[in-house]
Amino acid sequence: MIPKVRDWLDAQGFTLEMRTASAFRAAGFEVRQSSHYIDPETGKGREIDVIATDLDVLGVVAINFIVECKSSKKPWVLLCSHDTVDRYNRFFAFGALSKGAVGVLADRVIELLPKVAWLKKEGLIGYSLRQALSEADVAYAAAIGVAKACDSQINRPETECTPPYAFAFPVIVADSPLSAVLTWRRRQH
Repeated sequence: MIPKVRDWLDAQGFTLEMRTASAFRAAGFEVRQSSHYIDPETGKGREIDVIATDLDVLGVVAINFIVECKSSKKPWVLLCSHDTVDRYNRFFAFGALSKGAVGVLADRVIELLPKVAWLKKEGLIGYSLRQALSEADVAYAAAIGVAKACDSQINRPETECTPPYAFAFPVIVADSPLSAVLTWRRRQH
């Protein structure tokens, strides 16, 4: 019976979630598993697999990684382009930021651009993730889930305390291979 339960747990992705949480703990993050948030569109409660937070000692800055874990035997395909973030507001391209964080970054953008890697991404950047050989769009559902959970983490109700300088980065962890990276380059005129 126990081997069957272990096989079921592995098939459900729980071990991937536990390994992910363990890696964040080992890196010094405060970790919550199977956390719940209120979907900002529907008002319904939803679950997110892992929230890893690095909070400064004063509680002023919080860096959050909001993680959805996906376990599957099917491979994933990441669609990429060199143009993904061209003419795109980079403050909002890679995560959710509190109003305070946006203000500080906007005031110091020239100073921060050379120092903060996620503000100056170049080269092939993914814009869409799909699970190959599947009719269901599992990757889109995971992406929407982590995006909504990031928004919920940053824009908490007034009854909860959100640090004034908060960042939430969406992450999807998959234990299946990334089978291909497809690229498309805009024609130069």
